[in-house]
Amino acid sequence: MYGVIINAKKMEVDSEKTEARRQEIRQGRLKHGERLISQPDKRKLDPSEIKETLMRIHEYLELVEKKDGTKTICCAKCGNEFCSPSDNYKKYTLRWTRDIRELKKVMEGQEPITYYQEYICPGCGTLLEVDTWCPLIDDDEPLWDIHIKL
Repeated sequence: MYGVIINAKKMEVDSEKTEARRQEIRQGRLKHGERLISQPDKRKLDPSEIKETLMRIHEYLELVEKKDGTKTICCAKCGNEFCSPSDNYKKYTLRWTRDIRELKKVMEGQEPITYYQEYICPGCGTLLEVDTWCPLIDDDEPLWDIHIKL
């Protein structure tokens, strides 16, 4: 699940194979994830464009102020720019809706009523958030997990 490869003879993490496996996982996310909306004006921020980091939202997302005075949510790992802090960043990610049966062999022979949705940075393939989704009761709008008021 985490892409960690163990050297069974030494009983320790194989760092090179672990990094290679994690890169495969990120590439798979980039391949299968779908854009919810296009954002032609968004790109990876160069560190020289950032005046300061205002808030770390979670491990891989931060709110930054650019040198031009605008504030934006971006990927802390690669600098991919998502949106203004008043918008739902998940709309600007890649989303991969997956069958919950992929996690574990449960409900064999039955259609699942719940799916899980991975929200992925389109710049580097980092997994940002995972939600469950039930199409029987929910629309397909991404859940807001944080709403920043400045």
